[in-house]
Amino acid sequence: MALKLRSIRLKNWKCYKNEEIPFNLNTDKQIWIVFGQNGFGKTSILEAIQWCLYGAKAISDSKLLDHFNRVIVKQNPNLEMSVELVFERNGDIYNISRVAKREKQSKTVRAKVELPVINKNGKNIRDVSEKIEELLPNSCKEFFFFDGVEIKRYAQRIHTKETHKAIERILGITELLNLRHDVKITRKKLDRKFDEVDSVNESLRQVKQKLREIQENIEVKTAQLEEAKLDEKNAIKELEETTEEANKIEELQNKLEQLKDLERNQAISKENLKKATEKLESGLRQAPIPLLIEFVREVADDMQSTAITTARRSGSVKLLRELLEDKTCVCGRCIDEDSRQFIIKEIESLESGVSSTQEVVCQDELPNN
Repeated sequence: MALKLRSIRLKNWKCYKNEEIPFNLNTDKQIWIVFGQNGFGKTSILEAIQWCLYGAKAISDSKLLDHFNRVIVKQNPNLEMSVELVFERNGDIYNISRVAKREKQSKTVRAKVELPVINKNGKNIRDVSEKIEELLPNSCKEFFFFDGVEIKRYAQRIHTKETHKAIERILGITELLNLRHDVKITRKKLDRKFDEVDSVNESLRQVKQKLREIQENIEVKTAQLEEAKLDEKNAIKELEETTEEANKIEELQNKLEQLKDLERNQAISKENLKKATEKLESGLRQAPIPLLIEFVREVADDMQSTAITTARRSGSVKLLRELLEDKTCVCGRCIDEDSRQFIIKEIESLESGVSSTQEVVCQDELPNN
């Protein structure tokens, strides 16, 4: 926050025609001393600084006429003079300038003073007075710029308490002491405020840490949620596939049950057929000859109408032949020759029909096996 004076440019200001006075900033010293012989312009420099910054508050317009360069005024009554200050603070460059022009109207001469101009790093700033007051308040100018010659004159003239008080007043020592006391009090208050701020910052840091942990937890939970959603999607897909497979299995089981039922019905049918065949064979052996003849006719008619039924009864035809060839009487009497020839003739006819339907019989037997 240090405000340092880099240079002063004086134009037509008292004894200075056009001079620039630089100051060395490459030092850790906080005070700059301008020294020289009496009458060589030390006080003029101090007045130039104060007028450039504060205008009529430092030097009234009526007294300002005495600050124009007297030699050049004789050559140019309407002379213009200016003071330009260059300050540095926190790396920023402030350029402040003020211009006054000497005007003569008939017998009256006055100084026309323009408003100061200030720019920061080459850019003009509005509200110049407020900015100057911010940089270097008018009430504090005695603490920054003072005339050592006046102090020395007071000290050499008389060594009394009044002299010391006057020196202290000129130097602003009393105000500085009070200011130092106020600064100490203010610094203690600031230290307390800093402690409070540190406490608040610590609390804020803890809150930020908790917030960061919560955010990290939210990110983890969000990632877990996304993963769970993906797992759910995959599980639903697997469930649909499993359900489809289960439906297919259920259909196959139903078909298997139907097939088992068909196999059981087939087995029952085979058993019934076997029993019927055995019963038929038994009945044929015990039936009288006239009944056998009638049965043969029925078998012939059946085989002519249904080849598959005739094929299944081929065993019965064979049985009839055995009965005819058997010399044992089955009805208590012998068959006459005419009846025997008729039966033989019908059997031969049936056998010729059976031989032509063997393929049909085989196809019918396959589903039953």
